[in-house]
Amino acid sequence: LAIILRQQSIDDYPLRQLQLKARRQKAQATLSKAERDLARTRITAPFSGRIAEVMVSRGDRVSRGGQLVNLYDASRLELRIQVPASFVPALQKAIDSHVEITAVTTDNGQPIDLVFHRLSALVEKGQGGVDAFFRATRGKLPALGITLAVWVNLPQIDNVVVISPDALYDRSRVYVVNEGTLESRQIKPVGELVD
Repeated sequence: LAIILRQQSIDDYPLRQLQLKARRQKAQATLSKAERDLARTRITAPFSGRIAEVMVSRGDRVSRGGQLVNLYDASRLELRIQVPASFVPALQKAIDSHVEITAVTTDNGQPIDLVFHRLSALVEKGQGGVDAFFRATRGKLPALGITLAVWVNLPQIDNVVVISPDALYDRSRVYVVNEGTLESRQIKPVGELVD
């Protein structure tokens, strides 16, 4: 009986060997899937940048294609300035004639030099002007959403006269002395000169 059992065990060996190989292949497939799933839990950003907002917490289940963070490239950051419509022709003329327009601002006392990059092609409803976009040439722009005071150096305008703000009345009139009497003259302000 022992010899018969031993012979059956020997005869069944190729089948058991195939079963063990199948189990090993299944275990390897399960391991490969687990390693692939583990690799997918590590998320690599497409570029180095600042995280503006995190939408998930550790341990949250996330569906494929779900948004996890808002990320922006700090080196490609632009400053958006709303330009009154009256200054848009000067900016457009500068673009057409390839004249560089610069600006300056400060953030926490640190100066930031800017250069004009482009005008927005869209005017949003309720806006009082067109958005102009500037890039930093010196200094670092602050985080998104910060409001800054910006001084833009517009191109030189010909046939204008600099008038002291004290001499202006209602932003459209000045008084000149003509033969000993004051005469009112209408003027059209074209900007401010900051020294």
